[in-house]
Amino acid sequence: MLSDLRNAQGRPFSNLSDLFNFNQHRYGVRGPEGSIQVFELLPLLSRFNHSCLPNAVIGSTATAVARDGAQVLRAVKDIAKGDEITFCYDPAFFPFMISEFRRQVTRICCGFDCQCTACCPGTSFNEASDLRRHLLRAIEFRTTRKDPLEKANVEVPPLRMIESPSPFVLTLVTGQNPDGYIQLMSLKNMLVAAEGLPEQ
Repeated sequence: MLSDLRNAQGRPFSNLSDLFNFNQHRYGVRGPEGSIQVFELLPLLSRFNHSCLPNAVIGSTATAVARDGAQVLRAVKDIAKGDEITFCYDPAFFPFMISEFRRQVTRICCGFDCQCTACCPGTSFNEASDLRRHLLRAIEFRTTRKDPLEKANVEVPPLRMIESPSPFVLTLVTGQNPDGYIQLMSLKNMLVAAEGLPEQ
């Protein structure tokens, strides 16, 4: 079966490393020792294209593989007849990463520049998308005390929280204030929905 796989140009892979890189899926799994990255070779599901605004997801092993061993791709929104089914190739980092860095990742790791709606530079949707994802990153940082892009595949500028007395700057306050935490999580859910991302 592996010998039947082809690269984006329709030619056989010249080495196992390229074959694995272009046919694998990575996701995070939380265990007793913390989070780990799991890599699976998925020759059928890897035929689906990437989008930063996916309409389907591959879950963890528990949800991605049916009892008969079949691989499962699950829709996360309505898919109209004739629409392409897509999933995000890097779901651990992409919801928090602006398009400039997402395109670097797809170029380095997958050999293409993402052309999805969220990545087309200069459009109003792209600008709004980058703002929403930057805010999602800030909220994740503020609520978990960890930068979700700390271990990303590309170097991204470190995130710094700046407290400002200006009423025009969004100040993220949680600490011991449960209302502040609830407001942040509510804002996070609204941003995820507005962006069209799968629920976190």
